[in-house]
Amino acid sequence: MVSCLPTTFAVLDLETTSKYVSVARIVEYAVVTFTSQTDGYSISTRFSSRVDPGESIPREASAIHGIYDHDVVSAPSTRQALPTLLSSLHGQVVVGYNILEYDIPCLAAECRRHGLDAAWRDCINSLLGVVDVMPWAARTTQAPQYRRGARTLSTMSRRHGVVLESAHAAADDAVACGHLMLSLMSSGAMPVGLGDVVEATWSTWQHLRQ
Repeated sequence: MVSCLPTTFAVLDLETTSKYVSVARIVEYAVVTFTSQTDGYSISTRFSSRVDPGESIPREASAIHGIYDHDVVSAPSTRQALPTLLSSLHGQVVVGYNILEYDIPCLAAECRRHGLDAAWRDCINSLLGVVDVMPWAARTTQAPQYRRGARTLSTMSRRHGVVLESAHAAADDAVACGHLMLSLMSSGAMPVGLGDVVEATWSTWQHLRQ
């Protein structure tokens, strides 16, 4: 399934205007790349950018991620930001927290909204894998699913000794997600090698290429 053994993975995180994919607009994104070294993985690139969504950011969203309308006045528009974001993901193993249910659908919707369907399809078809860390992390807790916050990135990071500097800041979330995956791999809660992780998650993301 995987033609070559991946030595890097890119963690994607989006901050948006809504928790609902159908209306969410990106206000910040981060892509943090981890590269394999002789003593494990380390961060090789870390990039984030605010994005002007083209509409007012709801107060309830700002209360979560701390990004307000005045913070994106000088930021690139969504149409300007998307090609850079897609380029940073091209050919990567893309990792995220709840990425299959939220970040990927949000990004796909934004690309459709701005006439970048072909660029989106090209990006998706280039990926070596998509790994959603959330389902693997959720298996490590007995907390009821109905309990608020029981399976958030913040909760799981604390549970596995991962530092999350500032929750809902895209770059910090991405860094924590990458370290959380490595912690889960180290503890045996996920397959040990990146190639094995991609193989194990193959069936969960191949629908994206349809």
